[in-house]
Amino acid sequence: MKRTYAVKEIATFLYSTGDLTNEFFQNHSQIDGKKAHLHLQRLYNDDSQKEYYIKYTFNYKNDEITVHGFIDGVLKENGNTILEEIKSTREELKKIDLDYHQEHLSQLKLYAYLYGLINNMSIVPVRLTYISVDDYKTKKFNFILTIDELKDFFYKSIDDYTRWHQTLSEASTVKLDTLKDITFPFANKRQGQSELMKATYLTMKANSILYAIAPTGIGKTMATIFSTLKSMTKPNEKLFYLTAKTIGREVAIDSFRMLQNEGLKLHAIVISSKAKSCASKMQHCDPEKCSFAKGYFSRLRQAIEDIYTNEILYNQETIMKYALKYNICPFEYSLDLSYFCDAIICDYNYVFDPKAHLIRYFEDTEYQPKILCDESHNLVERSKDMYSAEFDSLLPLRIEEKISSYDKTITKNIRHFYDELKKYDDLVNKDLFYYSHLLDDLMLSSLKQIVQKAELVLADNKEIKDRDEILTDYFLLKDFVDTAEFFGQSHMFVVKKIEDNHFQIEIKCADASDFIYDTVKNKTKGIVFFSATLFPLKYYMDLLTKGNGKYINLPSPFPQANLDLIIKDDVSTRYKDREATILDIAHVIEGLVNSKKGNYIAFFPSYKYIEMVLSHLDIEDSEVIIQKSNMDDSERDRIFNKFKNTKKAHLGLFVLGGSFSEGVDFQGDLLNGVVIVGVGLPMVNIENNIIKEYFEEKYGAGFDYAYTYPGFNKVVQAAGRVIRSEYDRGVVILVDERYKYQIYKSLMPDFWSHKITLNSIGMIKNNIKSFFDDDSDIIM
Repeated sequence: MKRTYAVKEIATFLYSTGDLTNEFFQNHSQIDGKKAHLHLQRLYNDDSQKEYYIKYTFNYKNDEITVHGFIDGVLKENGNTILEEIKSTREELKKIDLDYHQEHLSQLKLYAYLYGLINNMSIVPVRLTYISVDDYKTKKFNFILTIDELKDFFYKSIDDYTRWHQTLSEASTVKLDTLKDITFPFANKRQGQSELMKATYLTMKANSILYAIAPTGIGKTMATIFSTLKSMTKPNEKLFYLTAKTIGREVAIDSFRMLQNEGLKLHAIVISSKAKSCASKMQHCDPEKCSFAKGYFSRLRQAIEDIYTNEILYNQETIMKYALKYNICPFEYSLDLSYFCDAIICDYNYVFDPKAHLIRYFEDTEYQPKILCDESHNLVERSKDMYSAEFDSLLPLRIEEKISSYDKTITKNIRHFYDELKKYDDLVNKDLFYYSHLLDDLMLSSLKQIVQKAELVLADNKEIKDRDEILTDYFLLKDFVDTAEFFGQSHMFVVKKIEDNHFQIEIKCADASDFIYDTVKNKTKGIVFFSATLFPLKYYMDLLTKGNGKYINLPSPFPQANLDLIIKDDVSTRYKDREATILDIAHVIEGLVNSKKGNYIAFFPSYKYIEMVLSHLDIEDSEVIIQKSNMDDSERDRIFNKFKNTKKAHLGLFVLGGSFSEGVDFQGDLLNGVVIVGVGLPMVNIENNIIKEYFEEKYGAGFDYAYTYPGFNKVVQAAGRVIRSEYDRGVVILVDERYKYQIYKSLMPDFWSHKITLNSIGMIKNNIKSFFDDDSDIIM
C-alpha cells in the first residue's frame, strides 16, 4: 500500500506533550509567528537554505511509504551542515527546556534522519531554536546525532504512526466506498431540490463559486450536503458546513445522521464555541488552575484514538463525554479531533477569520476544503467584523494600574499612548467624531509595546491580582494590534469622543471582500453560498467574492395562497414622523391581532419605537411580550416557549434584525402573522455615511449598499418567520410609505409577486378576516 506522511504530522501525533497554556501563549498570532521565522531566516548566510523541502520514498513491511516536509533551515557554518527547526513562542525562554514540547525535537530528529540518509552522513548536527515573537530573542539547543540512533527513532516512529495511519486509511476507504453507494434518503425530491443538488455538485467538481437563492422548504441543507459528498472522491477532501446559528448546526448534524442510517460511513464533527464547550467555566485558560489544560497534550493521542474508533458523529455531547473521560479541554479537543474528520460543522470564523480560522486546512495545500455557507446573507456583516477592532481609551490606564508595579517601563509606553491621544481633542468634529483612511502609526507603536510588556508580566506572574480582568483588557488591545496588520483601502481609523479625555478607538472595515475572495479563490476547492434572502444578488456577490461566481434563483415550494401579504404604504415611519403616526401603526397591529386568536409579532426599528407604540395598543385577550435589550439565551428560550403554548394568544413586540426575526422556526400555529414597521434601514450616522461614500466611489450606489440593501434583508428575514412549511398559513403586513418606491419594489422576491396594497384599516381587517375564514386555499 502507498502511504504518504508529513513529518510534522508524525511528530505532533506521536510525541506531543505539555499543557494548554494561557491563550496568548498557545494561539499567538500566525502573523507574529511567521514574522519571527522570517526574521531568523533573513540572518542566514548565502550558502544556507531556508524552507528546504525534503522527500524520501522507501519500501517497508509491504508498504511504499513517502515521508516529506520542509526543514526551516539547512545552515552552512564553518564548513559544517546544521539542520535548524524554528519554533516561535510567547513563553519565557528561560522556562523552555527539551521537555517543553517533545514533539519539536522529535520533528527535528525525523528531518535529520531523512537528510542524513539522503546525503550519506554518519552524524547529523541539529539545532532546535525557540524565538520569542515579542523581542526576537532566541534560545538554542544544539546536538550532534548519529545516523544509527536517528534510524532507530525514525523506524519506531514509522511503526507507531503506520498503525494509526492504517486506521485512518481503512476509514477513508470505507468512506469513499459508501459515498459511491449512498442514495438520497428521500423517495421524492422537493420542488427546486434537484436543481440545487445538480448546481452544487457541478460547482464542487469544478472548484468554483455558486450563489443559491434557496427559499425555506426546498430542503437545502440535505441537498447541498448530499451533493457535496457525492463530489468528494479523494481522501483529503473535507466538507465544511458553515452556519452562525445553533439550529443550523443541529439541522446539519441531523442530515449526516440520516445519511449514516442509509449506510454512509463518514466522520463528522460539530465545533461549538469555546464558551459553550468549556468544562471548567474559567474565563481564561490556566493550566495551574484547570486540570483539563494541565498535561492536555500528553493525554490527547489516547483520547483521539478512543473516540475515533468508537464513534462517528461528534456533537457537543459526545465530545464532552470523551473529554471528561480523559480529563482534557473539550474545546481544544474538538479542534484537534477535526483534523481526522471528513466533515466539519462550525461557525464562519473558522474559515474566514484570520485570527481564528483552522489554519491547517487553509494554509496547507494537502487539504482540499469544500465549503457550504448557510444563511450566507449574514457573512457580509460578519466578515466586516472579522477585520474590525475597537477599544476604550481608558483600557491602557486600567492595565497600568494593575501591572505597572511589575514592570515600571510600561508606564512610559502608556504615557506615549495618551500623548498621541491628546491631539484628537482638537481633531474630532462637532459630532465628536474623527476618521482617517490612514492608521495612527505612532499610537499603534505604543499599543504594540503595551501589549508586549503586558504579556511578559502575565507570563511571569501567574498569581497576579485581577488576572482575568487584565487578560480581558489585554485581549482587546491584542486584537486591535493584530487587526491593524490588515489595514487597507477598505478600512478607516476612527476616534469617537465620549467625554473629556475619554475616547473610543476603532479600526472599522467597510468591505471585507478582498479578504473573503482571497480565501475562496486560493484556499478552498469549491464553495456554495446559500440563503433564502440574497437580495439583491449583486450586492452579496460584490461584497463576498468581488462579483465572481455563478448563481441560481429557486422558486419557493410553498403555495403563494398560504401567505396573505399586505403593504400599507401611506404611513411614514421616519424618525421625525413617528410621533405623528403612532396611532396608524397601533391600528394596523390591532387589526391583525384582533382578527383571530393566535400568535403574532410586530417588528420595530428600535426598542424606543416599541415603547412609543405600546401605550397606544388596544389588544384583546393576548399576552403582550416585549423584547428587552441584551437578553441572554435563557430569556430568549423563555419567550419562544410562550409561543409554543398555542392555547394562549400572544403578541410579541420585537426589534427588527434581532434574535426573533431570523433563525427561529415558528412552525404550524406558533406564528399566525407579523407586522413589519419600517424598511429596516441601519441608523443614519456619520460612520454609516462614510461607508456610504466608500461604496458610492466603488459601485456608484453608496446609499443602497450602506443602507437600503442590508436593511431590506432584515425585512425579508422577518417576513420569512411566518411560512416555515407547506402546512403553514399566515399574514405579513409591511408598513412604510417607502414601499411605494421603485427600489423596494425591485427588491421584493418573486414569491411576493401576489402582494396587495391596502391603506384603509377597514380594508386590511376585511382582507385578513376573509383570508383566515377561507381555508380552501390551504394546499397540503
